[in-house]
Amino acid sequence: MNMKKLHFVLIIFAVLTSCEKEEEGPKNYIEYNGQKYELTKGFIQNLGGEHNNWDIILASDLIMVTGEGITGFGNAVYLRMFSSSQTEFAPGVYTYSSSANPLTFNRGTYGINYDYANRNGTSLALVAGTINISLTGSDYTISISSVLASGTAVNAYYSGPLVYQEF
Repeated sequence: MNMKKLHFVLIIFAVLTSCEKEEEGPKNYIEYNGQKYELTKGFIQNLGGEHNNWDIILASDLIMVTGEGITGFGNAVYLRMFSSSQTEFAPGVYTYSSSANPLTFNRGTYGINYDYANRNGTSLALVAGTINISLTGSDYTISISSVLASGTAVNAYYSGPLVYQEF
């Protein structure tokens, strides 16, 4: 009788340990051609001007953002956005446009496994899309749905703080 109980316990243990959680991929990412590429940090820069111009850069660990631009190797998203507020970057739904109207963006590029010093890797420029941005406390949630000139969809997601930079 004890052998049957032991056998039953071993079977249950084997079933439970074989049901490990599947790898879900990175929490913050660029999604391109069915692959997800990790993003770990975000930056925001107020360029000011009459159009309330802001740059947002989302990046992986080895990417640095300086007054000279983006450096390093890895993944990055660059967005030129126009806020509806003259005093701060306003959350909302931003749409791609060649204008500089409030709640629009007119530039967006993705670097995937990109070496910014040598300009090697995958560089993608979007031609259409929307960006949903919300703010809870000091954390932004940024969800990007975009399209390249080829018609290929590229999406990105980031949730976390944006480091304010002034150059």
